[in-house]
Amino acid sequence: MSLHAQALKDGRVDALNISWNNTVSVEAVGVKLKCITCDEQFQLASETTVAPDRIFQQDRRYIIGFGRAMAKATLFAETNPAAAIAIMKKVAPQEHTDTAFTKTFFAAALAVMKPRQAGKYGLHDISGWERLQDFMAAPVEGQPTGLQNKVDVNQLVTNELVEEFNRFDVEPVRKQAMEYRP
Repeated sequence: MSLHAQALKDGRVDALNISWNNTVSVEAVGVKLKCITCDEQFQLASETTVAPDRIFQQDRRYIIGFGRAMAKATLFAETNPAAAIAIMKKVAPQEHTDTAFTKTFFAAALAVMKPRQAGKYGLHDISGWERLQDFMAAPVEGQPTGLQNKVDVNQLVTNELVEEFNRFDVEPVRKQAMEYRP
């Protein structure tokens, strides 16, 4: 059991500021959570993949291949979550010893990875990155926070290759997922 889950279960804390993957460990032990800062208008940026500019400029085919592999893997997992979990258990059995937790965690991961627009795996909400900076720069009780200088998000985050990531026939991937047998 995670420290977060134990602290809530024991009543040592009444609220937590934790990431999505820790919420899963807390809910897996029967503690129901309600996000008090969540709001569709205020969604912050979260999961992402990064590469140095040099790689992005010189080896775009690798970035596209990686993005397309992630898109196909996510589609496979959405189509047949049980098959995806079985494959992951073969690869890292030590991470899949608690079946109930694995299923709960995987469902949460799929929700986080779900494309913001249908069929647009890898698409970033640029305004979410702006909101994240604003959140990190907001003073708390008159004290400055860790982020002192904002950056131009458009220099760091791009959706330039999203069309390439998603340029594949989805039906064979869905078929493979549905026919997979562990």
